[in-house]
Amino acid sequence: MTVLCPERPVWSGGRFGRAGKTGPVARDRTGAQPRWAAPRDAALASAGAVATGAVTSRDALDRVDLTAIVDGDRLALGRLYDRHRDSMFGFILRTTGWDRGLAEEVLQDTLMAVWQHAGSFGGQSQVRTWMYSIARRKALSRLRTRRPDPVDPESARPLVDDGPSPDDEALARLDTHALSRLIDRLPEAMRSVLVLAFIDDLPYHEISEIMDIPTGTIKSRVSRARVALTELATEAGLR
Repeated sequence: MTVLCPERPVWSGGRFGRAGKTGPVARDRTGAQPRWAAPRDAALASAGAVATGAVTSRDALDRVDLTAIVDGDRLALGRLYDRHRDSMFGFILRTTGWDRGLAEEVLQDTLMAVWQHAGSFGGQSQVRTWMYSIARRKALSRLRTRRPDPVDPESARPLVDDGPSPDDEALARLDTHALSRLIDRLPEAMRSVLVLAFIDDLPYHEISEIMDIPTGTIKSRVSRARVALTELATEAGLR
């Protein structure tokens, strides 16, 4: 259901329409928030490899729109959403364990936070990184009441990501859907770094900022995730 919010973007019929203007007091009284449509195929969406120039150009546009959002430009938030909705919702969906209803709520929370706190963006990272960080925090906040993933004692062992291995090449030959199902069987910590590294194609330093953990830890998790994926593929007879 679409909820109208004064001076806020509203997703309706595939584009942003103008919200009902009833004055700022109406929002304070009702607590209404804008609703954002989750992409239909976001679960399989992939950012793919993006050229450095394209990333720079996109981030420049993001920064312009974020500045406009600070000034209350609701259309700027719509443009920002359009550029990142597929990859961001796919990330949220996997982080929440494919609970689409919960993922949609997290998406709403994330975009409302962007709207309300755009002025807090410090500019040290890409806007995309900042938005993903918000999305991850919102998702984990909603998941706190759920039973956590079991702790693997082996996860304490420091591992180094030495780059592609024969196992990586075998995994790369797997059908996309088969690989996706294997990733979903991993603990959340491993699942998140693989989605960001292999599906969204983000560099380690950016993943580190999103997950708020050191780059070395990200590399270790990627290494453990590769081993775990290989074992799962072997168990399933896929390699």
